[in-house]
Amino acid sequence: MPGFETYVTDHNGFSRVRRTYGPPDGASGMAPRDPAALRSLITPDPALYAGHVEVEVLAELATEGGPVSRLVRLTVDQTPFTNLRDGGVIAASGLFYLRGANYTWVTVDDGPVLSGQSQRGLEHMVLDLDNQSVSLILRTGVDEHSQVRTDLVAEGLPLDILTGAFGGDVAMQVWVDGNPATIRAEGSLRGQLGGTPEYGPGRHEMSTSGLYFGEGTDPVTGRHVRLDGLFLGRDPNVLP
Repeated sequence: MPGFETYVTDHNGFSRVRRTYGPPDGASGMAPRDPAALRSLITPDPALYAGHVEVEVLAELATEGGPVSRLVRLTVDQTPFTNLRDGGVIAASGLFYLRGANYTWVTVDDGPVLSGQSQRGLEHMVLDLDNQSVSLILRTGVDEHSQVRTDLVAEGLPLDILTGAFGGDVAMQVWVDGNPATIRAEGSLRGQLGGTPEYGPGRHEMSTSGLYFGEGTDPVTGRHVRLDGLFLGRDPNVLP
């Protein structure tokens, strides 16, 4: 899918989805002006995601410990997806549900990077194996931990039930400066499932992660937004 690197890692066999961003001045490489300002921003809850999902959000900070000045690289590594056993498909029918966290980084008119997050921002995700599709809702709001409100609702994204890969074109809404009107951004989403699509005692052991991006211009005000995001999730029954 355009805009994403996707491959299996050599060191642990996880499925990787990655986006890399060049420096603003067009210089080669991704080193920041101040190497001490390069940080990985997110550490998923190990009780939920260790052994399931690994995340790297590499960003340059405006100041040591300060806000993000630019993204450098987004990466999600997902444990392998297994839907074959003894030469047959384990599950080709049924519905599975996941929930989890969502993170976004938004710029308006090339201004400062606004960071949004919600530990419940992957509000709803449905795997429909019969129709080989994924539907999901991704949101962030404005609070003491989140600077920007965003909303992404996608239905019927194609799902490969043998590899666990899913994604496609998506649209999202961004609220700017508290304005009740939104700016629509269009782009793409690429996600991956891990684990096996079968239930144990009251839950399944599947997990998910992925990246998305979009941009758009308000036809009335001419304001331009760009959004990059990352999500991860588990069976709702394992969430605190």
